[in-house]
Amino acid sequence: MHRDLGGRIDNMHRGITVRIDTVIHESQQRMDRSDAQFRWLVALLLSGFLGMFGLLAKSMAML
Repeated sequence: MHRDLGGRIDNMHRGITVRIDTVIHESQQRMDRSDAQFRWLVALLLSGFLGMFGLLAKSMAML
């Protein structure tokens, strides 16, 4: 009976370890995607600001 209980505990431990590894792997993938999205967002904001400053500089030069 003791061996049977020990075997069950070992199986549960293996199952939990697999689930934890899966969750960690999925969250790392999500973080990689969110990091890439953040870099795209920063680049778009920067190009937008540069465009606005360029238009502002042109309008000041016309005055």
